Amino acid sequence: MCEVVNRTAMGLFVVLTFTAVLFIGCSRVFDNSRTELAERAIRENPDLKRIDDICRSIPVPAGSKFVGKAWLQNLGGLLYNYAYDQELSEIPEHFERYFANNDWKKTDNDPTRSWLRYTKGDIKSEVYVGAIGTGISFSLYCGPISQGDESKN
Repeated sequence: MCEVVNRTAMGLFVVLTFTAVLFIGCSRVFDNSRTELAERAIRENPDLKRIDDICRSIPVPAGSKFVGKAWLQNLGGLLYNYAYDQELSEIPEHFERYFANNDWKKTDNDPTRSWLRYTKGDIKSEVYVGAIGTGISFSLYCGPISQGDESKN
């Protein structure tokens, strides 16, 4: 069972990373039009607005600089990208502390701590640590829990 869960989680990580890289483009510099597209979708969709409100309420480590966000239409959520010029090991510690203190349930975290996964109610939040493009140190994803995720709660 653990092997299936780990394989599924790793598969999701690869898909999200690949999707994020596609959003960034071949130059590996974040395309700001993705933020504009996400903002327009948020204005037009109350469910996405709720996800945006939840994700923006999750504090990022001090010193983080917002790079941009993308609407991951295939997953129904939003991916926020940040630059961070301090030790990357501080990022998982920050989010683990926040989620534990705010009633989020930990699910399927990577033992290397390159990604963290939490759920609360009908929302999941995932943190990916590591450069996926020029100037991006970590990403925070928020979106609805899918059927596959429900079995892990």
